[in-house]
Amino acid sequence: MAVAARPPLALRRWLILPPEEVSEAALRAGAEALILDLPGTRLTRGHARARLAQIARTAAVPLYARLDPDGEVEMEADIAAAAEARLSGLVPAGAASGAEIQRLGALLAVAEARAGLADGALTVLPCLDSGAGLLRLASLPGASSRLEALLWDGESLARDVGAEAARDPDGRWTGCCSTARGLVLAAAAAAGVPAIDARFSGGAGDPFRREAEAGRRDGFRGKVACDAAQLAALQAVFAISA
Repeated sequence: MAVAARPPLALRRWLILPPEEVSEAALRAGAEALILDLPGTRLTRGHARARLAQIARTAAVPLYARLDPDGEVEMEADIAAAAEARLSGLVPAGAASGAEIQRLGALLAVAEARAGLADGALTVLPCLDSGAGLLRLASLPGASSRLEALLWDGESLARDVGAEAARDPDGRWTGCCSTARGLVLAAAAAAGVPAIDARFSGGAGDPFRREAEAGRRDGFRGKVACDAAQLAALQAVFAISA
């Protein structure tokens, strides 16, 4: 049995953490959704998957797992763990194309059946974080009914293309990152899903708030935070348009 049509995603405050850094305090920090960063963990992958299941038993917000684009065996095991833990969806990183999202959907269908979930229970939220991903962005709209949102990671993108910095001294995105930001908004609009703005590694002060306000103004429906202080700032920023 397939899941019914989903309402539009309305989650604005996203928190991304490796599984080992998800504490009870983090779960109460004000996030509306939590991304468990499997590629970023210091745990063995087996321990990370076990931790994912532990978090799922107590979390009161939707949980998503960020997938490593390298290593098919590891990815399939991560997908199986996500299905068993009843997560809300997956965040494939790297250079996902529309065809790869379709292939991921087939793997998800198998994992859902084995876990006793309805077909389509797990959604997909691709994260643009590479130059190749930027070139494939136009293939995502219409690729899958599982597509729930588009994310991007400007700091990872800057590293991938060899940029000396992701932002200029005033905090504005530079070069390829500036281009990617606009194209993520356009692709999300074409797909009929929300765009979620990139994380910011420079604390929760005025530069973070200005970036969040600019994102809200330009059409991003939420933003990824790295800690509780950033979540508090996002609560104020996105409450303005609530």
